Amino acid sequence: MYAAERIGIMDVSKKRIPISLFNALLPSATLERFAIPYKIDSKNSVKLSGQLMFCTLLRGLLYDTDVALRAMAVKFEESTGESLHYSAISKRMRSIKSEYFHDVFEYVASTVKAHVNPKSPGPLSIIKVDATIVTISAKLCSFGLEHKSSTPGKDRTLVKSVFTLRDNMPGFLRLCEDAEEHNDNKAMGDSITTNCTAGQVWIFDKGCNSRDILKTIHDKKAFFVTRLGTQGVKVLRAVYSAEQAQMPTEVPGKGDPTYVIAQVEECVFANCSVSETKKYADMPLAIIRGFRYDSRGKVPGWKAMDLMTNLPVSEDGTEIGPYSYAEVAQLYYDRWEIETFFKKIKGHLSYDHLLSRSKNGIEIMIYMTLIAAMMMIWAKSITKVTDGWKIVKFWLEVSCRDWIEYLIKSQHHLMMVSCRGG
Repeated sequence: MYAAERIGIMDVSKKRIPISLFNALLPSATLERFAIPYKIDSKNSVKLSGQLMFCTLLRGLLYDTDVALRAMAVKFEESTGESLHYSAISKRMRSIKSEYFHDVFEYVASTVKAHVNPKSPGPLSIIKVDATIVTISAKLCSFGLEHKSSTPGKDRTLVKSVFTLRDNMPGFLRLCEDAEEHNDNKAMGDSITTNCTAGQVWIFDKGCNSRDILKTIHDKKAFFVTRLGTQGVKVLRAVYSAEQAQMPTEVPGKGDPTYVIAQVEECVFANCSVSETKKYADMPLAIIRGFRYDSRGKVPGWKAMDLMTNLPVSEDGTEIGPYSYAEVAQLYYDRWEIETFFKKIKGHLSYDHLLSRSKNGIEIMIYMTLIAAMMMIWAKSITKVTDGWKIVKFWLEVSCRDWIEYLIKSQHHLMMVSCRGG
């Protein structure tokens, strides 16, 4: 937690965050310390030290509507008085260790979480996971997943990355590079099974539907909530049936539920071989059958949507894990927040525009985008701004100008070494 005597008192009415708060969020000494194990600030690279790269990229993400290396090079020269060609930034993004930016992100994330203190609904940790794609011409980027086109010259490269919202704080799991990762069972499923631990609830869409993936999550004593797809299930017992189980016809009014539960069943996987049936027998499933009002698309309306989880049904059949039926449905409904997060980082932090064509550079921009997003979450909490991300970003940009300049000036001794040739 932030102590008032450590970070000072800010003038909330002006929405300006003092430099002391930024220094408490991420001290210059911490940025320099993280660079040591990766030997980032060696004599032949001090002109673009880890801290200077951090400042250059962060300023570009926050200040520029269209993020571009040329604009970053111009701003660098304005701030430091040192000439810099934009190609030097591109080259540095290929060579500087992306692990450095990972460490900075983890530090900022832990600090912001301690201050904002988000909490999942209920006693378990909720992790929403999904993948997003940036598409670029195959001529410009050799890294990524190939997407062939029947039209000559129209082949595309898909840069697919897997993100999380853990207790509503963003995180990064995987940058996909193998052809099989077109399939979400490989891209998302392997990411989940590698990272899940006991007591967590992972929320994801039905694109990740492998029974083996779901079983591995269960075996690790973690839980999942997802949509029931084409998997066959055998009903062990029906624990709830609504008096009116038909699909609604009326548009829900303000405050009315947008998901209506028709039936709840305790099940196991079925329609598979005898050996597999035995394999999945110790993983009971709770199936919530109901109807969701979908306001998206050209024809809004009620549609059937069945949910599946390995959270255990209580003996009296009134709860699923520590949640009511409606609360489990709400957990999945809130998965949409990660889709909204993708929209925010693409719309406000230019994540749909790749500055680097190398895997290392792409990973750096992922971590820098998440750092900027974390800072926006932090700034919204600090300033109490109730408007959208556009306004939050504006006040963060205005507030952190002096801090970024301070971080750049603190690297003056390294730049002087560079000027003297080391």
